[in-house]
Amino acid sequence: MRLVQALLILLSVALISESAGAEQIRISADCYAFFKQYKNDPQATYFALSEDGRSCGYSYCPKTPCASSGMSAVAIKACQKESNGSTCHAISNGVTETDFAVVPN
Repeated sequence: MRLVQALLILLSVALISESAGAEQIRISADCYAFFKQYKNDPQATYFALSEDGRSCGYSYCPKTPCASSGMSAVAIKACQKESNGSTCHAISNGVTETDFAVVPN
């Protein structure tokens, strides 16, 4: 039993250390401000960010309840408009402001 407890403690420490060292997502100052706007918009559905962190976009539903199918594609398309060829990806809803490393525009 003590061996199992010791293994669980070691596993927990390893997982905490791994998540603490996770790399932050690079994002421009403008897109970071836009991300904060997205997080405060109750109608927002998806946020998309380019691989270089300099282009972004989000989708929203003006009606509730929202039929959110296809809304990630809308956010990606909005991001792609200004991305200069950098690929855009939808960002997980679980991403918070602390997951970003803000870089100059």
